[in-house]
Amino acid sequence: MQNLQKKLIGRFRSVAWWPRITLMRVLGEKRVALASYPRSGNTWLRLLIEEASGQESGTIYGGNEVIKRGSDGIVIKTHGWDAYKYTHAIHLLRNPFDVCVSYYEYSKDIYGEKDLDWQTFMHKSVGEWRGHTQRWMRASKSMPVYLIKYEDLLVAPKTELKTLLDWLGLEVPDSRIKQAVEATSLKKLQKKHPRKGKRFFRKGKSGLGISTFSPADRSYLMEQAGDLMAELGYT
Repeated sequence: MQNLQKKLIGRFRSVAWWPRITLMRVLGEKRVALASYPRSGNTWLRLLIEEASGQESGTIYGGNEVIKRGSDGIVIKTHGWDAYKYTHAIHLLRNPFDVCVSYYEYSKDIYGEKDLDWQTFMHKSVGEWRGHTQRWMRASKSMPVYLIKYEDLLVAPKTELKTLLDWLGLEVPDSRIKQAVEATSLKKLQKKHPRKGKRFFRKGKSGLGISTFSPADRSYLMEQAGDLMAELGYT
């Protein structure tokens, strides 16, 4: 019964947004989602886009202590499965091994869930990551979706940011992109937000999460998400 109710509510919300999104498409306007599963680098990418474009981003969550913004903007942060609210989407991905560990530590440190059980959390997070990723991949059937990986952004931030800005239709000089990358370095972001900076912007690396997993936990994640990881180029 609950699943049926959720489907009906989701359908109602989708229909309610349809006139607005349709009109925006007719007028050539954009409402761009910046969609990611939590702890995939969403806030960092928002800051990169803001610094480079000179425009503010938005969020469906009413802002937070790190980056306070309104609901609309050049891109709109969402961790939800709400593709029907947008004309375009940027889908930010991160390796689930790293995501699970980062989200677990974040939940304990920021949310204060000190007694959080790792295996219970990991099992839940893996399923959510898979569902979230698949839904936003399917969104490309109904609108333009730009796929970007956190790992690629770490390796070549200027190149990845420039390509993304081009996709958004923004002409930004290389000097401005360079400044944006420098302004949002991990150390600068941690220093800018002294109370929670090092707890929110933790390590800024990739490939470390798997070391936290026991052999049994690794097997579980690969059983649940290995096929999708392979499809996305994660090995």
